Amino acid sequence: MVILDTAHLSLLEHSGSLDRHRLLRKLTAVAGQGIAATIVSFEEQIRGRLAYLARTRTMPQQIEAYRR
Repeated sequence: MVILDTAHLSLLEHSGSLDRHRLLRKLTAVAGQGIAATIVSFEEQIRGRLAYLARTRTMPQQIEAYRR
């Protein structure tokens, strides 16, 4: 089984990135082994998203933050 950490998940969110394409190739090669992420990575991503939203000051900024 392959376990992805937060850095891996962040890479997967950046379409067009060369690192993302490399990671996808490696994940494709090991797909039969199972691929997972931890709840810690989920928590880190949620905390980051909430911090990003908390920094917004205007309605247009909030709308843009929710789009991302």
